[in-house]
Amino acid sequence: MPFVFWLLVGLAVLAIGWYLYLERYTIQVKRYVIHLKNLPRGFEGFTILQLSDLHSKQFGQNQENLIRVINQQKYDMVALTGDFINKFKPDFEPAMDLIDQLSNVPIYFVPGNHEWKTGFKAK
Repeated sequence: MPFVFWLLVGLAVLAIGWYLYLERYTIQVKRYVIHLKNLPRGFEGFTILQLSDLHSKQFGQNQENLIRVINQQKYDMVALTGDFINKFKPDFEPAMDLIDQLSNVPIYFVPGNHEWKTGFKAK
């Protein structure tokens, strides 16, 4: 095979690998605005910070990189929507580091399939 072919194959593999790395180990912030008819005035501008699918990942020591991004957001409550634990290699410390540092707002948690697979017990 010609050198150019293998060069292109190598570049494609690097590009795919880089994409998968960024998709897996970067923090993504997405904002959605939802308009609801007949919403009580007290909820106008109410913002929910949703965190999900961290799978025991560390974002800096004591989650400092994730906390930095979270602290740049304005929110009224936190929804933790599951899969904070990796069922194949359970490590509860990253999730607890995160929860310990969240703002003084209501926090609600719904376990995902990874929590249930690790023997999670709701209290």
